[in-house]
Amino acid sequence: MGTHMKMQFRALSHLFLLLCMTPLLLNTTCDAINHQNYILNVQRNISVQKGLCVYIPCTFTVDPAASPSMSASCIWYKESYNGEIICSQNPSQTPAVNRERIVFTGHASRMDCSMAINEVLDSDGEKAFLFRLQDGSRSYNFIYYMVTLNVTELTDKPEITPVKNLRANEEVTLICQSPGRCNGSEPTIIWNGKVDKKTVTYHITHPDGKKTYYSNITFTPSKEDNQSPLFCLVRFKASSAETVAKITLNVEYCPTVCFIVNDTIHNENIPIIVMEGKSEIIKCTVDSNPQSNITWYKGEIALQNTSSRQTLIYNVKNANLSDAGIYRCSATNSLSTTNKSIEVTVHYVPRTPQINCSMPKDCIIEGNKTIYINEGSSLSLRCSAESSPAASLAWLKPGNPNTISLDEELHFSNILHSNDGLYTCQANNTYGRSNASVTIKVIYGPRAVSGKDSTCATEERVIKCTCIIQSFPDVNIQWKIDEKSYAISDKDILISTSRFDEETTSMMDLLLNHNEVHSIQCISSNQHNHFTLSLLSKEPKSSLWMIVAVTVVLAVTVILGIAFIILQFCRRRKLKQENKDKNQLTSNSDDDVIYTNSNILCNGGGSQEIPQKNSLQDDGAIYVNCKEVEYASINFIKPRPSDAVRETEPETEYASIKPQ
Repeated sequence: MGTHMKMQFRALSHLFLLLCMTPLLLNTTCDAINHQNYILNVQRNISVQKGLCVYIPCTFTVDPAASPSMSASCIWYKESYNGEIICSQNPSQTPAVNRERIVFTGHASRMDCSMAINEVLDSDGEKAFLFRLQDGSRSYNFIYYMVTLNVTELTDKPEITPVKNLRANEEVTLICQSPGRCNGSEPTIIWNGKVDKKTVTYHITHPDGKKTYYSNITFTPSKEDNQSPLFCLVRFKASSAETVAKITLNVEYCPTVCFIVNDTIHNENIPIIVMEGKSEIIKCTVDSNPQSNITWYKGEIALQNTSSRQTLIYNVKNANLSDAGIYRCSATNSLSTTNKSIEVTVHYVPRTPQINCSMPKDCIIEGNKTIYINEGSSLSLRCSAESSPAASLAWLKPGNPNTISLDEELHFSNILHSNDGLYTCQANNTYGRSNASVTIKVIYGPRAVSGKDSTCATEERVIKCTCIIQSFPDVNIQWKIDEKSYAISDKDILISTSRFDEETTSMMDLLLNHNEVHSIQCISSNQHNHFTLSLLSKEPKSSLWMIVAVTVVLAVTVILGIAFIILQFCRRRKLKQENKDKNQLTSNSDDDVIYTNSNILCNGGGSQEIPQKNSLQDDGAIYVNCKEVEYASINFIKPRPSDAVRETEPETEYASIKPQ
């Protein structure tokens, strides 16, 4: 216990001694200084971020009797005047390591003890700062006003100038300002982001001499840059302190529209195919900033719309042909309006084909799909079928294994009875097929049926006849017996007629004495033609001879007529020659003989001369060379006889001379 009391007493003695020696540390003489006259006006505890600048304003007062002289100097130390000098009014006293970083900005004559620290270091906060006024041999240490720096981590961020209207494809410049305001070294400012950029760093010097550092970035944003980050990093070289600011680019751009079908982007140039009766969801997705109002249109009719959404769905339900058409999605924001269209096509199985007659012009298809056409005419049928996609068309005939035509048209240039029948137009596409049929009925006149004979047979006193006729349409059959026609039964004739398909069979029983019947004919007719079958023919003999006689008479008459024509021709020709000879004879004769009673004798055609006539004996004969003249017609003009002679003797106008 005694030892403990001794130790406490010794500690109190040391404390008292220290208090007495303190004035000696401040002044030369402990009793000579009034400490109340030495005051330091400064913030004693200062908090500052690492790497930033701090300005410490400071003023002091001293005893009026000890005002500082012009040679007085201010010095800041670490912890004590025996410690490291931080800065001094006399730059030469400032350590080189701090000469650029810590600057004394005051002056003793103004009683200004301010200083600035650029890029505060962690070491700046390890010890308190002591201010000392040195005026020649006198000095005063303001130990009661020591300044402490509390160095914290750098939390201040660079400041990026905001841009309200950042638009795609328009150049823009952003500014990043470094935190702090001082005279220290220039920090490094780095921009980071995916934009294609160029940067410039500069500073602004303020009136107090302090500087603020900036960096500009210039770039042209695109819609892909929207919502992308952009960083501005500031690094202080001495302290290695870093700080970074981040902004998210809000790039405004016009709407772009795309269509999505079955979770796949659909090319607007390709129609959307919907099967009839099925459903399809079409999404109109819009990319824009700011967001757009979206509206679906069909033609100019608005179907549905939405506000400030990026997707608008149009649902084609239970599709039918009215759903086919052009649909338009319109997106509008504050920058512009974008429209994009897409076609919706409804596919379906071919509808029932329509069959039309294109030739002849007056061709009519009856309600039951039957065409009536005259045999030998030209016929063209055209088939069409509504379908999507377009159907392939073919003409078929039941029972015919081959396709008649692979075209929409079926043509007959000369239609025959064999072309009669049912024809089917078949329409096919990828979804199915449909058919339509038409029956061609060829109109033709009555004719005998191939393989079936029409005959008459005699049974006792009855003649039984059968007449089988093929035709379309039906025929009217009459029986002609000799010169009399029968259409229905009579007292002696029994007629029955039946028809099956295109064959008409008429049966006739004749009860008369068949020996009295010479001919039986089956006469058939319809609107197209007439046809006669001779089933019995018995001509009487007298009639036959009469026919032969008439034929012979006619033949002889024709021959005689021809001979007469030839004779007339020859007579006219010879007569012309005779007149010529006569004119010559008349010109050479001395006597004008008009008429002579001479006989013309032929020389026999030989070379004999004509015999000399006796002048006393005139036989009245004329000798001619028969070799040269085979025929002659001589016209003799005689003296007019007496009336009695004219009555008994006819006048001779011409004579025919023939060789003997």
